[in-house]
Amino acid sequence: MEDKLLRLVTRLLRLPAEPEAPEAPARVFRAARPYYTYLLLAWGVKQVGAAIGLAAGLYFTRYVPAIPLRLGPLDAGDLSAIMAFFEVLAIIGFLLQIPFTLAAVRLDYLMRWYIVTDRSLRIREGTWHVRELTMSFANVQQIAVERGPIHGLLGIADVKVRSAGGGAAEAHDDKHAHGPDLHLAYFRGVTDHEAIRQLLRERAGRSRDAGLGDPGDAHLEPEPEIGEAAPADVLAAAELLRDEARALREAVRQDRR
Repeated sequence: MEDKLLRLVTRLLRLPAEPEAPEAPARVFRAARPYYTYLLLAWGVKQVGAAIGLAAGLYFTRYVPAIPLRLGPLDAGDLSAIMAFFEVLAIIGFLLQIPFTLAAVRLDYLMRWYIVTDRSLRIREGTWHVRELTMSFANVQQIAVERGPIHGLLGIADVKVRSAGGGAAEAHDDKHAHGPDLHLAYFRGVTDHEAIRQLLRERAGRSRDAGLGDPGDAHLEPEPEIGEAAPADVLAAAELLRDEARALREAVRQDRR
């Protein structure tokens, strides 16, 4: 069923079934099955919200004919008939969009490819609006694992990769960003996120050791995963600062006596 749907979509939209790797050999990753469950949950929440909004709108329109309005030749019965027509139209529109938006969710899950080669990664996602991004490991600066509560329940996470030149974009709020960030890539909804992060760090480190990166690039430092333990030297410094504060407080007390 999935193969038939993919063939139909790629034929209609004239998309290749799978993006070509920048060079061989290449490893191909896909979004995990639980990610489809995550997309369905998000779709279901939107549908429930739309249904509640539709029901509230239908409820309040029932009171419109009772409001005294000067409608010229229209009387209350004409207004009721017009409102009933739009009510039926809204309900039909809501029911008709369900199979199409559900199919869009399915395609969003299927039309995702994450390709990793020795020197670069390539990510392609989307159906109506296709986004394909190629990023050289020589310019990779940050690799992080992002995971929310629902991701944790489903056992999936997103691997975020940021390349050189993307720091300025991250300084601004994403709501005010114009267009996609070409220095930011996501391996969304993967279960083997730790293996992918380790693979990307290894490839990025290998590229830097080979001298392929820019001279001014900072050393690759991955962003810590949420909940990751702090480094040992940071903890030691914090304990030392705590002990010094206690000693200073004790010295002040002795002086006051």
